Amino acid sequence: RALREQQILQALEDLPPGVTIPQIVQFTYTDVDPSLHPVAAWSVKAHLLKLEQEGLVEHVEPDGWTLVRPTA
Repeated sequence: RALREQQILQALEDLPPGVTIPQIVQFTYTDVDPSLHPVAAWSVKAHLLKLEQEGLVEHVEPDGWTLVRPTA
């Protein structure tokens, strides 16, 4: 779980601001069959909401996410 969270943070660092959950899933879940990506999106959303509460990421309209502060 911690590894996946780190991968999501890395995706937000590497991808442009305002990246969407499906884009994060595609970047992060390379080891998962694409037919399971809709399920993976639920996990990414849960991670993003946790990270948002911690002040690390923020939701930008309409469906994007961005890193608030660098993780390194």
